[in-house]
Amino acid sequence: MYRLIICLCLFPLFFSCDSLRNEVDPNRINREAGKLVVASFISPQDSVLTVQVNRSVPVLGQSNAILDVANASVTMSDGVRVVALQYAVNYRRQSLNLYWANARNLPILPGKTYTLSVSTPQGEKVTGQCTVPSGAPVFAVERDSARVENGYSFSNGVRTPIYAKEYSLRVNWADLAGGRNYYRVAAMLSTQQTPPSSQSLVQVTVLNTFFNNSDVVADSPGDDGGQLRSRKGVYYRYSSGVPTLITGPGGTTVITCPTCATTITNPTGTTVINPPSGASGTSTVDNYRFGDNFRSAELTVSLLHTDEMYYRYHEAIPRQQESDGNPFAEPVQIPSNINGGLGCFAGFNRRSVVLKLK
Repeated sequence: MYRLIICLCLFPLFFSCDSLRNEVDPNRINREAGKLVVASFISPQDSVLTVQVNRSVPVLGQSNAILDVANASVTMSDGVRVVALQYAVNYRRQSLNLYWANARNLPILPGKTYTLSVSTPQGEKVTGQCTVPSGAPVFAVERDSARVENGYSFSNGVRTPIYAKEYSLRVNWADLAGGRNYYRVAAMLSTQQTPPSSQSLVQVTVLNTFFNNSDVVADSPGDDGGQLRSRKGVYYRYSSGVPTLITGPGGTTVITCPTCATTITNPTGTTVINPPSGASGTSTVDNYRFGDNFRSAELTVSLLHTDEMYYRYHEAIPRQQESDGNPFAEPVQIPSNINGGLGCFAGFNRRSVVLKLK
């Protein structure tokens, strides 16, 4: 009798659980049209004003789709002058929907507030405002090199490390006193390379220095005017494990570890290729000098003094990319100061130095 009473009490709960389930019409999810996505970063040091305009993808849309907005009206104003930006057709090939104007038509000055307006023939209109910060402080560049493990290979169950010589830098500067300040460090290595087998000049190669996605810096409220230091940025890495090509009767074979003994089997038989006498991953790297393969090399290092929106936007993007596709990661919302749309309109002031490395 007791069991019967318990079952009668629990029976209504099974029906009440059904009310917790609500059917969602998929067509209702995608009813909202995509919003305009605008990105523009202005600086007194830039000679061109650029604005990128796209449209957001709906929740159930194709995430890799690029929604072009090539017919927008884009203007930028300092409160007195208004300049219209034109669509840059050539950048369309690079999937960059850019609008541009010569900065001489609207000089960007520290302390001034600028307004960005974007409208479309469909009646959409978005706006954004930013104030350009003061000049970036003087900074010092600290360069270093070290031998680091850059990978490994296995041969007969033996792990052989592949070493690299890593050239890195850090930026040191004194925080600007008075209020919160936000910074970003950047560097580019420009080289003219000379291949070891030829003295012919190769075209200029420009590489971005990698700062581990942590190149934006905010001062601490308790350290106003104190010393700040960037994280390490790697601007060049020479590896002894560069694949080696060996061409024989059986064709071309790639040896991924030139410092290891390698067995090659082809129609003519089996051949064991040993590394050169005395060669090793350690000695090859230790004997390498930066510039051995360069005719010229220079490093351009920059420190940006940014507004708060620039900092928040660029600080959130790497975190969002790390969580993208991970069902267990907490979603990261990208900050926006575009009224009526999405994106970022921000300002910065840049100071740069050029270091001649060779």
